[in-house]
Amino acid sequence: QSERYLEIAKAELAAGNYVRAEGAAQAAWAMSGRVYPAVLATANDVVYGLVVMLIFAIPFAAICERLFYAGNTIFKRIGGFFVFFVLIFLFFFFFHPAFALATTPIIIFLAFAIIVMSTLVIIIIFNRFEQEMELIRMAGLGMHKVDVSRLGTLLATVTLGISNMRRRPLRTFLTAITVVLMSFILLTFASFNASTSTRQISEDIPPSFQGIMLRQNGWLGFSDKSLERIENTWGDKFTVHERRWLDAATTNGRYTFTGPNGSSFVEAVIGVNPADPSGIDAALTRPDGSVGLNDEEDWLYLPAESLFRAKLQPGDSIQFMGLSMRIGTLDTDVLSGITHIDGDPITPLAPSLQSDEQRQEAQRMQAESASGEVTTESGSFIHLSPIVVGVAHVNSLKRLGAEVRSMALVPKNNQVNVVENAEQMAQQLALSLRIGQGTDTTIMTAVGGLSVAGLSDVLIPLILGGMIIFSTMLGSVAERGKEIFIYASLGLAPLHIGALFLVEASIYAIIGGLGGYILAQFVVTGLGLAADLGFGVQPDLNYSSFTAVVTILLVMATVLISALYPALVASKAANPGADTSFRVPEPEGDDLEIPFPFTVSGRDIMGLLAYLTNYLDAHTEASTGCFTAAEASMENTYDGYSVTAKTWLAPFDLGISQQFAITAQPTDVKAIYSIHISMHLLSGQRSAWRRVTIPFLRELRQQFLVWRTLDDETTDRYRALGGDKDAEERIQQRKKAVEDEQAAVLEEKERMKEAFKDKNEGLGSDAEAGEGSK
Repeated sequence: QSERYLEIAKAELAAGNYVRAEGAAQAAWAMSGRVYPAVLATANDVVYGLVVMLIFAIPFAAICERLFYAGNTIFKRIGGFFVFFVLIFLFFFFFHPAFALATTPIIIFLAFAIIVMSTLVIIIIFNRFEQEMELIRMAGLGMHKVDVSRLGTLLATVTLGISNMRRRPLRTFLTAITVVLMSFILLTFASFNASTSTRQISEDIPPSFQGIMLRQNGWLGFSDKSLERIENTWGDKFTVHERRWLDAATTNGRYTFTGPNGSSFVEAVIGVNPADPSGIDAALTRPDGSVGLNDEEDWLYLPAESLFRAKLQPGDSIQFMGLSMRIGTLDTDVLSGITHIDGDPITPLAPSLQSDEQRQEAQRMQAESASGEVTTESGSFIHLSPIVVGVAHVNSLKRLGAEVRSMALVPKNNQVNVVENAEQMAQQLALSLRIGQGTDTTIMTAVGGLSVAGLSDVLIPLILGGMIIFSTMLGSVAERGKEIFIYASLGLAPLHIGALFLVEASIYAIIGGLGGYILAQFVVTGLGLAADLGFGVQPDLNYSSFTAVVTILLVMATVLISALYPALVASKAANPGADTSFRVPEPEGDDLEIPFPFTVSGRDIMGLLAYLTNYLDAHTEASTGCFTAAEASMENTYDGYSVTAKTWLAPFDLGISQQFAITAQPTDVKAIYSIHISMHLLSGQRSAWRRVTIPFLRELRQQFLVWRTLDDETTDRYRALGGDKDAEERIQQRKKAVEDEQAAVLEEKERMKEAFKDKNEGLGSDAEAGEGSK
């Protein structure tokens, strides 16, 4: 469009029509100004897209190393990852336009490397610090904790998924190719296109005239250059009526006029052209009885109240801001009924609405309108009363420095298409226009739009690709039934088994997303080389980060959604019909008896109960956990062992306390003890007791699991604490072994000292002998 306006400007300039040539040139400049921010944003978008692609390249390189190289040492794995990542970076360096747009391309890679490496270092240090602090805290309290690392579980799941993919190379290859082709098709045959269009909002107000009114949000002023440009561009189709204001925003005060017998003031003055389309001429009367403005510019029309205060008569001469003017009469009743095209009074705004904050808000709304958003002003403006307003010729106010606050454009003939010209104005001026046509008044503004081209053409291939992934993953679940049962028997939860298939689908998604992008670049480059040789035409591929990232994310989402149901089937197959939730029975009065789902060997029972006693003792002070304990003790009963304590359950404001006991009793199987829990309510509401007991029992259940993760030295220490003589002997043996080892180390150090001493003495005697012979 800018180019077309420039051609028009050249033609008009050659024909000698300088005004129209200037208008066309200004229109070309305005269109270029509207386009430049979008072009700059696109260039920045490409650079941001490259950073996102490099982020995708991290898991892509790691997966490629595991699939195609699979180093068996940490150095080989790091080396393989580095090789694949460098290859991907070199591909982007030679094919991605961000390196051509950026001033210093290598800074992109350096910034990315610094961000990634610093993030990894921070994560490593933070996790190590958390682990050490947790160990110190638990050791100080005599407690132990086991927690599965989510990141470690995820990495293990990814490794397991990749190993399963390596064992089925043909299916892995075909599935990955399917996802790659999905990304390639979306990138090549669909694109997101930014455009500028107009939007209209009806105000349901009859227009005061037929045509267009221009004003800025908040009634901010236009510059004279803007007025000149509008007249040059659209002056051949529209008659431009400018309206200027002298108001509080111009001088921050009243406007005083002085006559022969006195003086008075008005709070604002309106400057209009003769035959203004608003009909304001009907409110203006001269002494000779004529109505309306004329070509004489030295008339000031004032309300009767102002004339009375200054003791003036129509036709008298006054001094107004350094100008000598004649007085006319302003009919305030007629003026009160005159409005702009959108129904707003034609009088200026009241001074209270011209604060700095409101002007800044108006400027903000104007900026939003320029950026493509539909902006409507909230609330109603308060306009001055006609009895404190004057009217003068627009040229007189121009000499006094009044700003253009609005413009009325009236078509010169019926052949002028008002709506079509309004659309051009909205796109070039970035203003909200008020349009009066027929009996309707509408607000028109330019808005930015985003359209998707070719989506209908690739929708069917996308759905087919998703169905292929769905059938592949579902077939994998059926084929790997034995593996699922093995995973379940090894202790993997159904949720983890389902996640295993989702992670496998995520691997396909990452390979297919970035792999399709790389394939598209190679294909387009190959077609470009063929086009240079005269074979075909090179297609355009949208490099903007929004398109590329959204396309890759769309493919990933399709793959993951297709794998949700197979993952659910796998998780159900891992443990069909099992209820893994922990249930607490209903209490009988104030007593609650619970058979705990654990059995303990006779070798461990005393150590476990000593460990639980120590655990309860660690919660004797004010606790932020789910309970506080007191009076914890371990007893040897006639038929087993028990641990008793008094506990208060969270939330502590309920005041629920109970007498708690864990009893270990021998079973029919020799040297195997069963666990039984008894609780007696001491205080608090019985209705809330069962509910708050569940978190406490889950915490206790976790401690049974923690006990099974402790090392032999720690378990022997608790067994000895519980009275196990064999454990005490093993501790003494370990202690003696450590002492013997330390003694052996000291003995070795002493032997080494003696050897060095003898060697030094021998060297000294040889040196003395040599000196004597010399």
